Amino acid sequence: MKKLLGWLTRIGPGFVVCAVVLGPGSLTAATRMGAKYQYAMLWIPLIAGIAMAFFTTVFMRYGIESN
Repeated sequence: MKKLLGWLTRIGPGFVVCAVVLGPGSLTAATRMGAKYQYAMLWIPLIAGIAMAFFTTVFMRYGIESN
């Protein structure tokens, strides 16, 4: 049980970073872009999503290791 609690306290910052990265602004911008340009600009949110996932993973690992 103690090991599980230790793991949860270390993973907590990752959830905070994820909530900040995938906020309402990102969803609104992607929805408006899709409504205006349809599939012509689909590559932008895909690349942005990959970048966000990468940076979220990097900073989550940094938060875990710096604890």
